[in-house]
Amino acid sequence: MRSACSRCGRPQGSRLLGADSELPSPFQTDDHQDCSQCRKETYEFDRVIPLWIYEGMVCDAVVAAKFGHQLALGHALGTRLARRVWEFTREDPPDEVVGMPSHWIRRMQRRGNGNQTIAAAVSGLLSSQCAEDSGGDVPLIYPLRTTRKIQKQAWLNDSERRKNVQGAFALSRGYGLRRRFLPGHDGPLDGRHVLLVDDVLTTGATANEVTRVLIQAGARRVTLAVLARAVWG
Repeated sequence: MRSACSRCGRPQGSRLLGADSELPSPFQTDDHQDCSQCRKETYEFDRVIPLWIYEGMVCDAVVAAKFGHQLALGHALGTRLARRVWEFTREDPPDEVVGMPSHWIRRMQRRGNGNQTIAAAVSGLLSSQCAEDSGGDVPLIYPLRTTRKIQKQAWLNDSERRKNVQGAFALSRGYGLRRRFLPGHDGPLDGRHVLLVDDVLTTGATANEVTRVLIQAGARRVTLAVLARAVWG
């Protein structure tokens, strides 16, 4: 069995799989050891469920899905990711799904937020699966906002990425207050297992900052699901 990092899902070795092959799951490894990157970083999220390596046709599809007019592509990718997520969270499924937030200027430039399309597809399929198993639901929620526009992470090194996103996300204004009026809710994300959905994981700086906000809002656990895992040498 191929080995993968038990924390971030990075395959051991830089080119273990083709671009169209699914990554080995961090829940199905031989040694369950963290990779060198995870030993250096302190991640707030509990686990990563990646689907593919970020290269080749996968790269093309993920980039295209960022734009608002590619709804069908985003839905198809999200459905594929949801099947992967369900495979490894069936015993402890997420309570809610959160898509990676995007600044309004970037949403305007792309005519939408592709991550929300992907997250909606993930929520839909997981809700169907939970309904069959337990009658539950896994709704897509919108608890986050961006506090400022951030520079594109692809242009930055590791330390610059962390600094770039620091303080860039916050709980949406009034979100916690609205949740208090719902049955069974004492706080914004009180004791919830949240599934955070993003398109690509590189260093994890953005996902880590968003996870920090979710945990501060009361989430007991955050699982990160991504379409693709960028693999460095």
